[in-house]
Amino acid sequence: MIINKLAAILVLLLALTALSLFAMGKLSYVEAEQPTISCQNYKFYIYGQAGCPACSETKKILCSLCGEETIVFKDFTVNESYVHDIVNLYEVLNLGDNYYIPLTIVFSDNHPIISCVGYRDAEAWELMFQMSKDVEGLLVVDYNGNVKIITDEEVIKNITKIVLGREIVEVSETLSFGEALPVIIGTALADSVNPCTFSVFSALLLIALSRKQKLLFTGLAFIFAIYAMYFAMGLGLIKIFYYISFIKYIIVILALFFGISAVISGLKGFKSPIPSKFKEVIESRIEKAVNPLSAAIAGVIVSVTLLPCTSGPYFVATATLSKLNSFTEAMILLMLYNLIFIAPLIFILVALLTLSLTTRQLKEWRTKKLDILELISGILLIFIALYMLFFLEY
Repeated sequence: MIINKLAAILVLLLALTALSLFAMGKLSYVEAEQPTISCQNYKFYIYGQAGCPACSETKKILCSLCGEETIVFKDFTVNESYVHDIVNLYEVLNLGDNYYIPLTIVFSDNHPIISCVGYRDAEAWELMFQMSKDVEGLLVVDYNGNVKIITDEEVIKNITKIVLGREIVEVSETLSFGEALPVIIGTALADSVNPCTFSVFSALLLIALSRKQKLLFTGLAFIFAIYAMYFAMGLGLIKIFYYISFIKYIIVILALFFGISAVISGLKGFKSPIPSKFKEVIESRIEKAVNPLSAAIAGVIVSVTLLPCTSGPYFVATATLSKLNSFTEAMILLMLYNLIFIAPLIFILVALLTLSLTTRQLKEWRTKKLDILELISGILLIFIALYMLFFLEY
C-alpha cells in the first residue's frame, strides 16, 4: 500500500515536470533552432520593443537562420539610450525623418555589413546575406525596400561606435545561468520553509487525516494546484520585472526588506501578515477540502491569498530571472524554484503516509517550529541580498 502511495507521488512529480515543459514550449518567445545558413560570425543587433509584432517576428526569423546566441535585442522601452541610438543611426544612414522599427544592424567580426529597416521574411534575409558577400561596404535596406551601398569608412566607423559602444553596458546588465542559479536555489529554500504555507498545508492534512483513505490524493491535488499557480504567477512577474531598470538594486532592497522583516518576525514570534478576511476565506475553503477537487481549489485560493506572506523570496527570484538572456534558461530555473518550494510539502505528505505521525504530533510541530522557519527564511534572504550586492556585477 505504501509503495502504491509513493508511486503516486512520483507520478505527481513527473506530471509537474511535464506541465512545466509544456508551458516552456507554449510560452517561449525565442526558441533557438538549428542554423539554416552559414552565418560567418554574424551578430544581429535589433532595435525595437518587446510588444512590437514585427520586432518579435524578425527576432524569430533570425534565430531560426543563425541561432539565438547571435541575437542582441535592444528594447528601447527598457533602456531609453537606445532611442538616441535609433535617431543617430537614422541620421548617419540617411534613412529619412520617419522612424520605423525594427532597425536591424548585422555585424560580421565586429564590422557592420547590413542595415535593414522593418520586417523581412527569411527569404529576403538570405538574399541580403548573399548580396552582402558580393559587395564592398555596408548594405542598407530602407523601410520601402530601397537598397544602397555605403563605402564611406567614417560613416561605417560611426555606425560601429553607436551600436557597439554600449555593448559592455548591455552585457553587465544581464545574468548568466551560473550566476542566477545560487540566487534561485537560495530564494527557493527560503520560500520552501515559509511558515504560512506550512501552516495551511498541515491544517489541510489534519482534516484529511480524519479520512485516511483520501489523504494521499487530497494532499497531491493541493500540492499540484500550488505548483501550477505559482509557476503561472512566476511567468507574469518575470514579464513585469523585465521592463524595470536598475533591477539589481530593486532586488537587493526587496531581499533585505523581506529578510529583515522575517528575522524580526521570527524573533518576536511569528504572526501571519494575511488580513483576517483572507484568513476566513482560506480556513473556510480548507474545511471543505475533503476530496481532491476541493483540495485543488483550496490550493489555487491559497496561492493567491498567501501572496502577502510568501511574496518576498518569489519577487527576488523572478526579478533575477528577468535578467537572463535566455527565456529557456529562465523557465528551467523557474521550474527548479517551484520544485524546491513544494519539496517540504511532499516530505510532510510522505511522512504522514509512511511514518506513525499522529494528529497531535503534527499540531505540536506546526506550533513550535513556525518561528524558527520564519527566522531561517529571513536569514537566507539577507545572505542572498549581500551575495547579489557584492558578488554579482550586472
